[in-house]
Amino acid sequence: MSKKLTELIAEEETKRKQKGTGVKNRAIFLVLREDIKEALEDGWALKQIYRTLHIQKKITFSYQTFVNYANDLILKPKQSLVIIKQEANSKTPWQEQTIQPTEPKTKKSYELPGFKFDPIAKKEDLI
Repeated sequence: MSKKLTELIAEEETKRKQKGTGVKNRAIFLVLREDIKEALEDGWALKQIYRTLHIQKKITFSYQTFVNYANDLILKPKQSLVIIKQEANSKTPWQEQTIQPTEPKTKKSYELPGFKFDPIAKKEDLI
């Protein structure tokens, strides 16, 4: 069975010799992403997952970097999706379309519940 494209890219980036390690660290995290996601679903904390991977020498970057990658790639992934499509009878060959997920909008009330003072007295209240 052939590997997924993301796995192939990650392997190539980890092999690459370069000055910056950001791309290499991200590639390593992407390779381990499914295992990390599974451990999170099983109830393990990010700190415990990081500690285990760091002890096993699977990752060498800092805990803060690990948390940033986890937030960006697992916990809070980007919600918008850009689709590039070509229409048959259009003058412009490519058209970008951004799709935003629909979220139910809740109406927020900024009034505090409780006593409300009305300076004008009502007759029914006075009797």
